Amino acid sequence: MVEVVAVHPTRIADLIVLGHGFDAGLRQGMVCRITRGGADIADIILVDLRTNCGSALIVSLSPGQSIRRGDVASVKVLKT
Repeated sequence: MVEVVAVHPTRIADLIVLGHGFDAGLRQGMVCRITRGGADIADIILVDLRTNCGSALIVSLSPGQSIRRGDVASVKVLKT
């Protein structure tokens, strides 16, 4: 699990900054679920990764929610 360290709003889309990158096994294109206190907040897609940080764009957001610093991202895994 990786912590959200910042959210940077832009005119086109909000950029989500994560506190880990390649060091946590993350790779570009992975889809992650954002949670807070066990509740699903959003899905994001990783777009740029460095050794110890990464950035993502929001794919979907639960109604009435917003991503905040301290939320947790975990890789979304397909169940078979």
